[in-house]
Amino acid sequence: MKNNKLLIIFGVLLAAVACVWFFDRENGDSTFNGEILKIDTLAVDEIRVKPPKAQEEIILKKDSSAWLVSGNGKTYPTDKGLIKNILMVFSKLSSDRLASRDAAKLKDFELDDSTGTHVVFYAKGEKLDGIVLGKFSFSQQPGNSMYGQGGAQIFTYVRKPSEAEVYTVEGFLKSLFGPEVNSYRNHTLDKIEKDPITMIKFNYPGDSSFSLEKQGTKWMMGKLLADSLAVVQYLSSLSFINGSAFVDDFKTTGNQPLYSIDIYNGGTLPVNFLAYPSDSLSGPTIGFSANQGVYFKGNEGGLFKRLFKRSSDFKSKAKPKK
Repeated sequence: MKNNKLLIIFGVLLAAVACVWFFDRENGDSTFNGEILKIDTLAVDEIRVKPPKAQEEIILKKDSSAWLVSGNGKTYPTDKGLIKNILMVFSKLSSDRLASRDAAKLKDFELDDSTGTHVVFYAKGEKLDGIVLGKFSFSQQPGNSMYGQGGAQIFTYVRKPSEAEVYTVEGFLKSLFGPEVNSYRNHTLDKIEKDPITMIKFNYPGDSSFSLEKQGTKWMMGKLLADSLAVVQYLSSLSFINGSAFVDDFKTTGNQPLYSIDIYNGGTLPVNFLAYPSDSLSGPTIGFSANQGVYFKGNEGGLFKRLFKRSSDFKSKAKPKK
């Protein structure tokens, strides 16, 4: 009799455990230690991205050693840093939590066919693997900080194509994939080493032109001593200038620049920034002689103001000695 009671109690406990397991499994409230995605990044030569509600894919393709982005019938050089980050992040993607198994909930996680960002990796035309990226969220992490609280962790909901299981992966993965072709393009206008620069000529309308010339260790603006700190800061900014908004199909034929900057850095010819007239909202259209065919809107991101300085920006602020 006693043994029968023990068997009954054991059976009830086992059934309770099974019910809890089944409930957690159905609601996705369980831990999961596993690999979601693993690819050989050295073999990858093509990445296809389909943003939410997009009519066609954005194609990132490796051509020799360079990556190009194609979409809407056009092809452009990509942002090298972005491609590097994508390959690094997706070389191995692991999850520690299963969030859902319910296909009806995919839209809630922004992971159905219309709301998810679909990413597929290829090598020599063969599909390696793919992933669908959904919305991101935060979770409070335990631990002590100087304020007595743990930090917040960002994670993204993901799933494999043709599967309903939703997993959480650490990081804001969707930020790597923009909604349009321009999101993947190379936004760098120029990269100029500052040390070899010996002279900069600012060619402006009227009598507002001026020059900066290095004489020994000092920078001169005409016969005046220039503010060395302001000059160094400007030269440093030239080492990496990014544009925000592209101007495509811009034609320079018959179009003379209103402003230009000539930079002498030891070469036989100077390199030039050119600012062409445009509408008042987008500002002058800006190009760089060493990056032919790429133009940006001058007002976006303050590009024009960052490049085309006034002479007053370089006037020495040192007080004359009495």
